[in-house]
Amino acid sequence: MVWDDEASPKGLDLPRLFAAVVAHKRWILIPTLAAFLCALAFVALVKPRYTATAKVMLENGDSYFTRPDKAAPAAGEGVIDELTVASEAEAASSSDVERQAMAKLKPEDLAEFSGGGLLSMFSRPTADLADQRLQAFGKQVEIYPQAKTRVLLFEFSSRAPDLAARGADALAEAFLESQQLAKDAEAKTASKWLSQQIDALRVRVATAETRIEALRAKSGLLTGASGLAVPSQQLSEIAAQIATARAAAAAASTKAAALRDLVRAGRLDEVAAVANDESLRRYAEARVTLKAQIAELSRTLLPGHPRMKELNGQLAGLEQEIRAAAMKRVHGFEEDARIADNQVASLQQAVTSQAKTVTSSDADRVKLRELEIDAKTGRDQLESYLTKYREAIARDAENAVPANGRIIAHALTPLSPSFPKTGPTLLLGTLAGFFVSLGLVVAKILLGDGSAVVKATPAAASQRDSSLPFGIDPLPEAPLAENRREPQDWSAAVESFVDRLADTGEGESLPLMVAAEGGAGALPAALIAARRLVRRGSTALVDLGPSPTWLADMFDRERDNGPVRAGLSELARDPGALAGAAHRDLSTSLDIIPSGDGALGPEDLPAILATLAQAYAFVVVHAADWREPLATRAAEDMAAMLLIAPSAEVAAVEARARAAFKDEGLAIKAIGAGLRPTPQSQAA
Repeated sequence: MVWDDEASPKGLDLPRLFAAVVAHKRWILIPTLAAFLCALAFVALVKPRYTATAKVMLENGDSYFTRPDKAAPAAGEGVIDELTVASEAEAASSSDVERQAMAKLKPEDLAEFSGGGLLSMFSRPTADLADQRLQAFGKQVEIYPQAKTRVLLFEFSSRAPDLAARGADALAEAFLESQQLAKDAEAKTASKWLSQQIDALRVRVATAETRIEALRAKSGLLTGASGLAVPSQQLSEIAAQIATARAAAAAASTKAAALRDLVRAGRLDEVAAVANDESLRRYAEARVTLKAQIAELSRTLLPGHPRMKELNGQLAGLEQEIRAAAMKRVHGFEEDARIADNQVASLQQAVTSQAKTVTSSDADRVKLRELEIDAKTGRDQLESYLTKYREAIARDAENAVPANGRIIAHALTPLSPSFPKTGPTLLLGTLAGFFVSLGLVVAKILLGDGSAVVKATPAAASQRDSSLPFGIDPLPEAPLAENRREPQDWSAAVESFVDRLADTGEGESLPLMVAAEGGAGALPAALIAARRLVRRGSTALVDLGPSPTWLADMFDRERDNGPVRAGLSELARDPGALAGAAHRDLSTSLDIIPSGDGALGPEDLPAILATLAQAYAFVVVHAADWREPLATRAAEDMAAMLLIAPSAEVAAVEARARAAFKDEGLAIKAIGAGLRPTPQSQAA
């Protein structure tokens, strides 16, 4: 594997590729012209076909005038939904509709669908001419619903424009006629079935009514004026008479008691109103007149005066007559009450006798009621069937039932052919020839002579050193500082180095140390390298310390499991504290382990690195100075070391590191970061 100083991978040189394509332009233009000529020949030789379209709106054809004895349809009747539209489209595509449409065409139009030519070559000879015509006709038909509407589109293709229009209209008319025929057949079938049911129901109803009349005559359950049986009607009348007699007895007794109480109390003025008697009323008027005369004379005459005595005597006699007449009326009321009580007793005996008569006929009445219910059910059903039969007979007439649709747009004679389309065919044919020939030319250039269009890479590469771990090729010696071109973006060089290192490891875990000489720029480079590796797998960034304060700003505080300052020293004291020592990167899934607050010795590193190697796919170790004891001890477990140095000292730093770790088999790479030389590096 060869690594160049600028970390530039091989790639296509587009200007050279374009120049190579231009050099082979004849192998593109000639096939493109040939494709254009083929498309032109196809358009000129193929017979054009024309397509016309007729539109049918699906709707309920029944109206107030075509619906017998109905002013409005029933709820949900005739509703056309998406399923209905799809079903009607399938029905319109049936062979029966196509056969009816063919019957509407002229005889000379059928020549296009007759056997011969390609149809006779590829069709089986067992089919007769009519079937062949029907199959050929069906291949030119396209029926489908228009999206989000209740409109069916009837498309018909033909070599003749006028035939295409006539065929589309014939299909639409045949579809509507097929709906009418289906409804007519339904009405005829219904009327025939209803006629049979009506005849049977008439016989059934007549038989039931005959049995009812026979049972009434046999059991004496004749029907009275009120619709009840005679015994029941008589019992009802007797009960009404008892109620009337009881009311009369109660009224007479009440009047007699009230009249007697008035006489005893001397309230003779009220007797006439209670007794409702004319003679008592005249007595009461005469009494009132006498009392008026007495009151008038008492003003001038004394009570002992003869006139006063005479009038008082007349008043006493009149009152005696009123009492006698009132008592006579009391006796009359009592006699009326007694007569009414006797009538009630007599009627009670009649009720008892009549109840026995009614009870004895209960079984016959139950049977009669059953027969009446059966007869009523039959009559209701017969009336319902008669109504439906009249409706079916009304719809049985020719053209009495409209189709569930109407033609909203007749087909127009097409002016341009639907196949082939001259412009699109020529354009697509030409573009197809151009892109196919261009692709073949580019493939030939890349596969046949790729050196002309691929960037060259420096050939300065050392031989593979089998002693290096993980099969990593040794890095080339860096050129002198004065001849080295400083990279414009050292972070890109870091990412390129990490990518090639991970690709060389072939999926194995590759511990990487990122260090500097004097602590200049190593931690940012380590962070870039770790964030690059985390895309390939779980990665941990370990800072040997001391960690700068800005490193804590990289942590995702919401996902931290421990103190912000916990890190490598806490992990050395407790190997099980990895969850608290590792802090999640704010922008990636990288785990960052700072140096921590405690002290850490070189002897603690092997156990920590072994634990991290088991927990993560990649481990990146940062050292501020690769010459420190912690860094040299950690380098023994590393696969590669990336050094960040000033551009002027890249070669010297890399040479010193190679000399220091020549026995470790460590792959070392130095990258210039445009930093100023440190006093430590100059002293070295």
